[in-house]
Amino acid sequence: MNAINKETVIAKIQKLLALAGNNPNENERNAAMERAHRMLAQHNFLTLEFDNVEQHETTIVSSASSDMIVMGVCKLYYTACYRAERRYTIYGTPENIQATIAIATWLIKAIDNEAKRYPGGVSRNSFKRGAARAVYDNAVRLAKREAEPSTIGTTAQEDKQSFALMVVRNTLVKANEEYAKTKLNLRKGPRLALVPAICLPRFKPLP
Repeated sequence: MNAINKETVIAKIQKLLALAGNNPNENERNAAMERAHRMLAQHNFLTLEFDNVEQHETTIVSSASSDMIVMGVCKLYYTACYRAERRYTIYGTPENIQATIAIATWLIKAIDNEAKRYPGGVSRNSFKRGAARAVYDNAVRLAKREAEPSTIGTTAQEDKQSFALMVVRNTLVKANEEYAKTKLNLRKGPRLALVPAICLPRFKPLP
């Protein structure tokens, strides 16, 4: 795939976020997350090479109030991450990493802007924690819906597409897990031995 095609889905997502603005409410944030997810899911479906998933990593700096946002966005947009102090290493395919960073950055800024309506640091921080948790819960809900699609009230064509997207998600999750073990030397914490998805607070560098 050429570089222009690779940039297309990121450009579309960035345009979507720009149209959503810097001051969306919770419902508008959720709607933008879902639309961006559909764009990226379709892109992965059309471009993923199942026998050769290209993996990369990048590091970003984030604040404590953004933990839940980063975790949720990684979970939904097919990446994974771990934290060392205030630095997060995000890994996955190049396009998925770009999408993750763009969406997480937009969400953090939007929530920070909305928090300014509240007087005082305590109330603002409380709002940001609650809003971040809402982002995480929405991301988990959307990811689970894709990983465990329902066939109730759906057509045969919809079932076929849902199954294809489920396979894509599982393939990318497994690629992230393999990358974590073989390239990043990470292991799961004991509490999540049976959980297939990778999230940053459940991994620790090997001693």
